[in-house]
Amino acid sequence: MTISNRIAKIMLYGGVAAAALIYLAFFNTLSETDMVNFSYIWLPFSVAGAAVLFTGNNTVKNAIIWFVVTLLALFIFFQVIFPML
Repeated sequence: MTISNRIAKIMLYGGVAAAALIYLAFFNTLSETDMVNFSYIWLPFSVAGAAVLFTGNNTVKNAIIWFVVTLLALFIFFQVIFPML
């Protein structure tokens, strides 16, 4: 099963739009913790969409792999590495 370029662009641009909304429009109303927690939502969609668009591998499996890898990387960074800084 494949993902069309249109859906990949929606994932990529939707994630970027969500990030812009969070960090520009709601900057003064959300705590830093809330903004970090929202990155678990918008970043995997953006990365999966970009991976489908730019790698040329437009399978659902590829998008899911990139989505999960991004979630794991975020978790490791925010829970393990960031507190040590």
